[in-house]
Amino acid sequence: MKRSIPFVDVSRLRLVAAVAVGALLTSATGCARVARLDIVRPALINAAPFGNTYQVHAFEGDVESVLYVQSALRNRIANSLNRSIALVEVQGGLVFMGSIPRVEYFQRDVARDARCTHRERVNGRERDVEHRCVEITRIGEVQTRVEFRIVQGSTGQVLATRVYDSTESVRVRGRTGPYGADFIPFPIIDQRVLRDGALEDAIERFSRVILPWRDQLELNFEGCAGDGRCGQGYEAVRANNLEAAESLFTSVVGDDNAPVAEQQRERVGEAHYNRAMVRTIRGNYVGASADLQRAIGLLPGRELYRARLRELEFFARDQQLLRQQMASPVAPSGGEVAPPQTQPQQPQTEQPLAL
Repeated sequence: MKRSIPFVDVSRLRLVAAVAVGALLTSATGCARVARLDIVRPALINAAPFGNTYQVHAFEGDVESVLYVQSALRNRIANSLNRSIALVEVQGGLVFMGSIPRVEYFQRDVARDARCTHRERVNGRERDVEHRCVEITRIGEVQTRVEFRIVQGSTGQVLATRVYDSTESVRVRGRTGPYGADFIPFPIIDQRVLRDGALEDAIERFSRVILPWRDQLELNFEGCAGDGRCGQGYEAVRANNLEAAESLFTSVVGDDNAPVAEQQRERVGEAHYNRAMVRTIRGNYVGASADLQRAIGLLPGRELYRARLRELEFFARDQQLLRQQMASPVAPSGGEVAPPQTQPQQPQTEQPLAL
């Protein structure tokens, strides 16, 4: 029986699930009020149905590049935010293999005229005299292609393939001219450093498919038509006093079920939106959704509110998925792994998803 790998479609997301939450950073520039929340995004796959064990297997390509990719990928798995994932040497539930068909170095020089000076003696006196010299920018670039295959360990079936093209470049400068003082030698370009940087980019992108990763969630706050309580609420968010912030926005909203006069729609609608942002941070997605719907009803022209409501649905769904990914039990290498208590309700596909 063919088994599809469960992918999370995050292509439409701007808000993303957060189980592990870090610092809440805020900034106010002019009229803009923004809160940035450190979050953890879920992996694009849920490894629980495959036993939560990963194995890094053979790659094809030049030896140095293969060793770098294998080592870096193993290190990321071993130090993953998802502590339920185990890195094993053999019999992994999911096995990662692939090839590195391209590692190429390119170099080109870009020259431009410049003015240099030299010393000349004129009428018995020395002076600086300008002359033409050439400044050269040398550009070194490594281009790589890495193909990762995700294979089901028990059957050998290829579940998905990812191909990443990466480029790493550096610029160094030198100079030449007719006088010895004009000459500035080029620093040495370390092609290995460029290669490793390009390979690291591919590993980073693939790691987000198989492991949760850190990101930052950005939420903006409205001014509530100049109501000072919304300003105070934002300051409470800046102080990470979310309970006080929600109370302040609630005081502007008033009775959720009371009719709102036309001249008060902007003030109350923006307060509903602000409270939705606080409730999102606090994990109250039902309350946040209700606030966003009320904000849309009061201010139907605010497309941002509609977008936030759509994103919130994915936010809540992905938080549940991330909790499942990070709470799944794992046995020691070679042991039996208990099945997850609940199966994620996610669309399944055998086709690679664009990242």
